[in-house]
Amino acid sequence: MTEQQIAYTFHTCNCGHLYDSLRGPIEISAMLDHVEEDVLAQFLTAFDFSEHDHLLFDEFKYYFRLFQKVKQSFF
Repeated sequence: MTEQQIAYTFHTCNCGHLYDSLRGPIEISAMLDHVEEDVLAQFLTAFDFSEHDHLLFDEFKYYFRLFQKVKQSFF
């Protein structure tokens, strides 16, 4: 995905605050470059990322990878 697609997906899933705080590490790591938009949207809607909770990039990366492994196990 492009940077614009990633930002759009975060904002449409009401996680714009999360994208704003993790934008730099997400771009540098390129962890979402080869992820489909619908997979990211499913992940963002499956977890409750409250605006008041602080989430570190390593935690986000861990949860996302866990989500991908679980998704692969069932589909």
